[in-house]
Amino acid sequence: MKSLRRNRFRARAMPPVDGPGAGSAFAITVSLAVCLAVGTGCREDSPSAASAPSRVDADVTSTIAWREGMTADDRWAVAWRPLAEPIPALDPFAVEVRVTDSEGRPVESEVSILVDAAMPHHGHGMNVSPRISRRSEDWIAEGMLFHMPGRWEFVVDVVRNGEVERAQWTVMLDN
Repeated sequence: MKSLRRNRFRARAMPPVDGPGAGSAFAITVSLAVCLAVGTGCREDSPSAASAPSRVDADVTSTIAWREGMTADDRWAVAWRPLAEPIPALDPFAVEVRVTDSEGRPVESEVSILVDAAMPHHGHGMNVSPRISRRSEDWIAEGMLFHMPGRWEFVVDVVRNGEVERAQWTVMLDN
């Protein structure tokens, strides 16, 4: 029974709790343990794309501006926009991405994309991998997460026949 009274982090034995406040101390300890278990036991250790918001109605996104650019070798025109503005800090969000060739023609079915973001000044990227799904002429990347405010480099890699070409934007995320 003595092992039950040992502090987990120290090797010394804890004195027994007796007296008029013993029941209250036990009740508080149990209550805190239950709150901690409920608060942390039901969440995933890392956010996932499954926790991302679902697609937003076209009427809502119609006012959100597209950010446009070209891949580094000017082969692909890439445009993206968040499905809700402003982009939230610490909450999952989704983006819509469109890719055309340099002449503005839709891409073939063998073209795919990767979407990512990083904070170069901090030496890290997102803590999650977004789930990317293709629609008729665009893609939706769900489960994006900017876990802190600051300067983010948002990238879209266009992949075709094993070749990867990148378009990149700077996104400033305020508190």
